Amino acid sequence: MENPKRYLGAGFAILAFVMMIPVVGIAADEAEGDVSSLIARGEASFLANCASCHGVGGAGDGSVAEYLTVKPSDLTNIGADDAGEFPFDDLYQVIDGRPVASHGSRGMPVWGPAFKGMDETSSKQTVKEKIVEIVYYLKSIQGPAAE
Repeated sequence: MENPKRYLGAGFAILAFVMMIPVVGIAADEAEGDVSSLIARGEASFLANCASCHGVGGAGDGSVAEYLTVKPSDLTNIGADDAGEFPFDDLYQVIDGRPVASHGSRGMPVWGPAFKGMDETSSKQTVKEKIVEIVYYLKSIQGPAAE
């Protein structure tokens, strides 16, 4: 009799891969399409949802930043810590907030469910698209060290 744990591990790996397909598919489609409109939508979402903490320019100097226990991150040099590589997938996970234990104390809202709750007509796909748009916008505002 073969070891069933061997198949269980493979099943989890396949499930994890399949769950990432929608995010990767969006990114691949947008790379071929009009990224400037995607960035514009991301900027609008950022200004409406993130700028009060992270600031209009993303430098961590939003209007409520001084009242927060944990200072918001400067989002203009995200790739600087990763040898200039912009961590697209990691940033998506941080914004979505649901599966990332390293997000800390959750001082930042868990935006995946928050976006879903803002509009009753939102689907999981439209929430994913909104987060991808924000990540593309953040990529567009990176300083020279992260390009």
